[in-house]
Amino acid sequence: MYDFLIVGAGISGAVFAHEVHKAGKKCLVIDSRGTIGGNLYCENIRGIPVHCYGLHILQTDDRRVWEFLNSFGKFVPCRERVSEKQYEGVPEKGYTQIIRKLLKDCDVYLNTDYNSLRKEKPDIAKKVFYTGRLDEYFGEEYGRLVYELHSYETELRFQKHYQKHMKEKVRGKNAQIIEHKYLTGIYDKKHTPFTVITKESWGKNLKDGVPGMLENTEKNRMLFRKYRMLAGKEKRAIFGGRMFHEGSYGIDEAVRDAMILAEKYA
Repeated sequence: MYDFLIVGAGISGAVFAHEVHKAGKKCLVIDSRGTIGGNLYCENIRGIPVHCYGLHILQTDDRRVWEFLNSFGKFVPCRERVSEKQYEGVPEKGYTQIIRKLLKDCDVYLNTDYNSLRKEKPDIAKKVFYTGRLDEYFGEEYGRLVYELHSYETELRFQKHYQKHMKEKVRGKNAQIIEHKYLTGIYDKKHTPFTVITKESWGKNLKDGVPGMLENTEKNRMLFRKYRMLAGKEKRAIFGGRMFHEGSYGIDEAVRDAMILAEKYA
């Protein structure tokens, strides 16, 4: 039996797993996707780290979080500064290699559905750390939460640059283009004759996609809070990560909260 079943191999699950493992706990990490990293998942395309689920820049005033993440992978400044935080940057080699290092001492099962697993093996772990959708954990007891959906299309282009800036809005559409080469400027210096772009689209017209922010309606917010109240009464599970929060939730918050929860429950 595992000490912890950690649902979600994103940054929250990975940090929690790493920290409780340091305290001697045995962990199994599962994710419904076929990749680790959650929305921070990055791919290396012709030497360019590509943020496959939108642009993710670490912005924080928390020195502990900054030093912790830099101990797993070097962060470099963004070419276009986007905040007034004391520390700001992106991993030079992408987030996936950081997540991989955090999870290196844990068992990891990908393409694994939590609800199916807990029916098949209800006693697989003493405790659950859950970072998924609250409505799905509780079997949509009060109804299904509505999230703004995002879709991502990545393309290798055989030209030095596609646009003038790292991120540009598509006129007249709920979409933007990210050119990953601009992120740090490191790859510009290599004079590569190609670039990689990702088109990110969002809105109510999307029928399928990656859940983003909770849709901002009174009905939806009240529904979310009812699930939060249920979560507060759950004895066997610890809840954390982006999907446990109603508003925006930064990388630094995810890391800090996972470290605090690990210290509490390890």
